[in-house]
Amino acid sequence: AYASKGAEAYLELISHLAGSRIEWHVFGRTDLFGFDERLDALAAAVVRHGPYRRDDIVGELVKANIDVGVLLPIWPETYSYTLTELLVAGIPIVARRIGALGDRLEGAPYAVLVDDVAGAERALGALERDPDALAKLGSALRATALDGGGGQKAVTVAEWAARHRALYDECAALAKVKGEATI
Repeated sequence: AYASKGAEAYLELISHLAGSRIEWHVFGRTDLFGFDERLDALAAAVVRHGPYRRDDIVGELVKANIDVGVLLPIWPETYSYTLTELLVAGIPIVARRIGALGDRLEGAPYAVLVDDVAGAERALGALERDPDALAKLGSALRATALDGGGGQKAVTVAEWAARHRALYDECAALAKVKGEATI
């Protein structure tokens, strides 16, 4: 529902594909800024899942049997937790080539990068017409080693801390300055 997250783009996309066989799943609050009313006016098949706990979203996405995730923010993001959640849930992506989305998905065999709503419409239309292409995206994602580095595997805080400690130790070993910092 938030403008900064691409609410207008999603409404436009759903509107353009309202006559298709696509069933849209919306997660999070939709009762803000007149988004629900505008969504209702589109006459598209929309399932509203409502608010969710961050710890539960991957399971909710899997349970909803989503075929492809769509991310169309208007501002570049520095990371995108939503992208990570979709990938951890095993959901291929159609995303705007902007910020972290473009950086993280460029060349990924499980994603289609687009420049705008029209590109997303073409990509989703093509995937709807060609189930084999959609299956290929899903297979590519399942075959990808999602390791928390270039990938998206869910990693605990302790695992991230250990990885960062190892990285700091590696950098410290290469540093010209040795010893404790004094202030």
